[in-house]
Amino acid sequence: MNRLFKKIGGALAHYLNKCSRKYEPFSVSDPATLRHVLRPGDVLLVEGNRRISVAIKYVTQSTWSHAALYVGDALADPQVDAVVIASATDTHTDLIRSAAAAGKAIFCEKPLALDNMIALDISPGY
Repeated sequence: MNRLFKKIGGALAHYLNKCSRKYEPFSVSDPATLRHVLRPGDVLLVEGNRRISVAIKYVTQSTWSHAALYVGDALADPQVDAVVIASATDTHTDLIRSAAAAGKAIFCEKPLALDNMIALDISPGY
């Protein structure tokens, strides 16, 4: 029975992680303006482009599917010793490399990468 649940769960996760066909990017601010006006502690409301985002918006009856807390440039802050990476898997590689270059301890959610070779490349000491 456990195998069946894993198979169904895997198929559902695969389906929900695909891009939504009806998604059209929309932003009220361009990235340059956001970088200029954002301050640590600001909350960003974000609309995702995956099928799971559509489900989240439906269930929550919200225009936005995700929210993010802006903490500022943590990598440049000498008082920050470590970072937690809990973002889309395809962003992990760049974030891990940036944090490592800044000398920060890193905790990254699973999976580390979508490809085993990439995972091995960004974690050479393990």
